[in-house]
Amino acid sequence: MKWFQQLKIRQKLGLLVIVFSTAVLVVGGIGYYNLKQSTNYLDRIYNESLLQSKLAYENRIFIRRIRSDLFEVMLTNNQAEHDKILKEIEETRKSYNENLDLMHAMNLSPDQKKQLQELDQILPKYKEMNNQAIGLVKEGKNTE
Repeated sequence: MKWFQQLKIRQKLGLLVIVFSTAVLVVGGIGYYNLKQSTNYLDRIYNESLLQSKLAYENRIFIRRIRSDLFEVMLTNNQAEHDKILKEIEETRKSYNENLDLMHAMNLSPDQKKQLQELDQILPKYKEMNNQAIGLVKEGKNTE
């Protein structure tokens, strides 16, 4: 420490500025690294958990919307209204299928994959029944 005492005040202040500047850079670098790491964790949580839940919830809403539109088209006798509702059903189906494709592309847990496979087995039968009902509506057989 004798060498420090022999320095002039100007040199001591310069040395202090360098030491504190280095300390600020080190702390800032560590903070930036940790912030970047936490951002990556949040992105992974969003992509792996929240997005899956969001897509599943949206598809649940789409199924309910299709069901309600199907009932509405059965109760309506106006052809223009039929066409409008049937177009809405097709758009909802398209959105549903897009979400389903996104879910298939995700990194899912084994349980989630199993549930998605079960859905894939049930879905064609559900679509077939919907298409039969839509076919009857298009033929004007709303009562059936």
